[in-house]
Amino acid sequence: MVERCGYIADPHRTFSIYLQSCFPESSSAVTLRQMLGGGDKEFQKLEFLEKLRIALAISMGILHLYSTPWLTGALTLDDVVFLRGNQKTVSHSESPLLPFMARNFVRRSNEADSLKSIPQSEPRKPFKAINPMMLSLGAVLIQVMIGQAIPALDMASGSETSLNVMLEKYEAGDRFKDKVLQCGGWNYIVAVNWCLESVLGIMGLENENFCQSFYEEVVARLEKDIRQVISIKRETGLNGDAV
Repeated sequence: MVERCGYIADPHRTFSIYLQSCFPESSSAVTLRQMLGGGDKEFQKLEFLEKLRIALAISMGILHLYSTPWLTGALTLDDVVFLRGNQKTVSHSESPLLPFMARNFVRRSNEADSLKSIPQSEPRKPFKAINPMMLSLGAVLIQVMIGQAIPALDMASGSETSLNVMLEKYEAGDRFKDKVLQCGGWNYIVAVNWCLESVLGIMGLENENFCQSFYEEVVARLEKDIRQVISIKRETGLNGDAV
C-alpha cells in the first residue's frame, strides 16, 4: 500500500490524495478518453455494475473537488484517470478500475510570467448563468454508460463556455438519451438528465441547496442502482462485490 498525502472526508466516505510519484513504475495512468477511445479491451468488457461504480466515483469526485485546483471549469475525459498494471498499488475491494481525478500542478515559466503581467485592476468577467461543470458531467456519464468517446460531447480543457456552445453540447447529449436509457436504465437517465438540465441556472455546487439536490438526483440514484444490482447478483448466486 502506498503512502497517502492526505484525505478528503465526510461522515460516510473518505477520499485519499496521492502524488503521482507515490505509485511504482509498474502502474501506468490511462485517461478516460483513452479508455473510451476503443483501444482498451478491458473497458469494453465492463459489466453494468462496474460502469455504475465508475459513474458514481466520478460524480462523488465532482461533489468533493468542485472549485478546487483539481477541477476548474468543465470536467474533461482527460481529468479522469485509471491506474493500470499493478492492481495491488491501491486497495479497493469493489472495483478493479478505480477512477482518480488527476491534475498537473506544474506551472511553466511562461505561464507564471503571463500571470504576473496581468494588472490587478483588470475587471472581473461578467457573471453568466451557465454551469459547464454539470453539463460536462452529464456528457461524461453518457459516454461511460455507452462505452465510447463521443466527439460531439467532447469538453476539452479550456473550451469556450458561451451559451451557443453549451446549447450545442446539451442538444448533442439529448440525442443519446434513448441509448443511455436502454443501457443504463431509468435511474441513470434521470441522473444524466438532471446534469444536462442544470447547464442553465444561477446556482452551482457552491450553493448548499444545489449540492443537496445534486446528491439526491445523481449520487443517491447511482448508489441505489449499485445496491440493487449487487442484491440481484447475490440472490442469483453471483458475488456482486467481485464483479
